[in-house]
Amino acid sequence: AILLNEEHWDSLLGGVFERWQPEKTIVVYCDPGCPSSAKVADRLRDMGIEPVYFLKGGYETWKKNQ
Repeated sequence: AILLNEEHWDSLLGGVFERWQPEKTIVVYCDPGCPSSAKVADRLRDMGIEPVYFLKGGYETWKKNQ
């Protein structure tokens, strides 16, 4: 997991690019009900990074459904 959010976008984005592997899929998530993951995923796509998805309902929802 790599921390990236809109509030600290400029200072955190460099760390994402240091660890990003173009052949890997990026999944963005946050707490349930949080709209930030969709916005961050959109911004990454706008930069040409693909594939990027956001985890609707967040990590906790995903764990409950496993």
